[in-house]
Amino acid sequence: MEKKEPTFEFTKKVSQENNGLAEKARKGIKEARSISTWQALWTHRKAVFWTWAISWAIIMEAYDDSLISSVYGYSTFAKKYGRYYPKIKEYQIPARWQTGLSMASPVGEIIGLLINGLLVERYGYKKVIMPCYFLATGFIFIVFFAPNIHVLLAGEILCTIIWGLLGGIAPGYAAEMCPTVLRGYLTMYVNFTFTIGHFIKAGVLCGFSKNTTEWSYRIPFALQWVWPIPLALVTYFAPESPWWLIRRGRPEEAKQTLLKLRNEDESEEVENEVAMMIHSDLRNQNDERNYSYKDCFRGTNLRRTEIVVMVWMAQQMVGFGGVSGSYFFEQVGFTQAKSYSFTFIGEGIALFGDVSSWFFSGIFGHRRLYTGGMYFQSIIYFVVAFLALAPQDKDGPKWAAAIILMTQSYFYDCSIGPLAFAITSETPTARLRNKTFAVGRSIYYILGIVQSVANPYMINPAQRNWKGKAAFLPAILSAMWGTWCLFRLPETRARTFEELDVMFENKVPTRSFRTYDTDDALFGDEIEP
Repeated sequence: MEKKEPTFEFTKKVSQENNGLAEKARKGIKEARSISTWQALWTHRKAVFWTWAISWAIIMEAYDDSLISSVYGYSTFAKKYGRYYPKIKEYQIPARWQTGLSMASPVGEIIGLLINGLLVERYGYKKVIMPCYFLATGFIFIVFFAPNIHVLLAGEILCTIIWGLLGGIAPGYAAEMCPTVLRGYLTMYVNFTFTIGHFIKAGVLCGFSKNTTEWSYRIPFALQWVWPIPLALVTYFAPESPWWLIRRGRPEEAKQTLLKLRNEDESEEVENEVAMMIHSDLRNQNDERNYSYKDCFRGTNLRRTEIVVMVWMAQQMVGFGGVSGSYFFEQVGFTQAKSYSFTFIGEGIALFGDVSSWFFSGIFGHRRLYTGGMYFQSIIYFVVAFLALAPQDKDGPKWAAAIILMTQSYFYDCSIGPLAFAITSETPTARLRNKTFAVGRSIYYILGIVQSVANPYMINPAQRNWKGKAAFLPAILSAMWGTWCLFRLPETRARTFEELDVMFENKVPTRSFRTYDTDDALFGDEIEP
């Protein structure tokens, strides 16, 4: 076992300089471990509500993030912004512009995420969220009134910068607002709101798929105005994260925030919870490598960053080849209306998968469920790929592939979809949470750019036209990342942030995270049981 002297030295210093803090922190951790899920939901119901409310921003991000690429199949959109191809006798958005428009979203999101990592730690969650909504309202005008594809691209980049900012805020806020027993569920709820955004988008696009006017794509753009103002009003009344207040040296404000979120007769529990936060933050301060983006790649933080990056990369592995979405269904032979219907049904199945993930994560834990999810994705894509090798003169193979891909939505959203938000929100150290999340999510979007370049050329009928055979690529990549999970992805569920700090400090082996006893490492011999 690795040396623990630095941990004991830290504990001794805390005990000497902060009378009674370690004892209260220990009680706080004990209370965090002992509270049941249902008891926590009732006791922390106000905090749960505000976490849900802030996460609603993701609905807007999800609705927009692939909206433009989803309307490629609209003949009216292709006629407005594309050109006519005599070879196939129809209008298409040129592959290079499909690439450019698809890249606008990840490029903007990366910029927004990196800005978020800097601003949130300095100004707090609320002061960053509020201006985002007002800027979003203005930028949507550019997309809606774009006279040509160049202006459309510029407007999309500006909008997605805001989505990147908001997308990086919600998981961190969710991780910090509620007790440990609820943390996984509320961070996974972020993916549920993401799926709701995709579901609404799929329903809108399905509804307008038979519309032959320019409003078939202009109204979906206009619906983005529904979200910003109501969500800004909700955010105005939301509390600031108590963890952020502790990090800014404002423990009394953190205490008052927690008291407002709970009952006055729980003041002793709140005192212990604040002490636990202070104790954890002092440990972070004791490590000078917990402040900048550069620190994400130094010391024990490097292992944490690896986990966050690889978990986000794994999500993108299942998207290589473009073997999903309405555009793919059209290229394998379905009509435009059927293609959007399949996408809509798939998003509905995904919502059911998100709800299922809350139950499965409690049964299997984060590590097992995420790893199993990656292998399931691999199996599904191998089946789709082999179906594409069958003779395509009958409808059987393409219908089988369509049904299997709709079930893929369930397996994705009951495992790797929501768990990515949970794992990447709780793995980083508190002072680097937003920055590490931004780094990992940015790598996710960089891979999205690679997909934006490669996927249209693989499935576009004017290019390689691989159709279902493109599924071999995500099948192989998903299997590779599942194997990484076996050896490098630790179990972080039901651990307080300071317990995770201790385990990473002590370089606990991956497979020992679930059973490792942190009590001695946290407080040593300074406090009597």
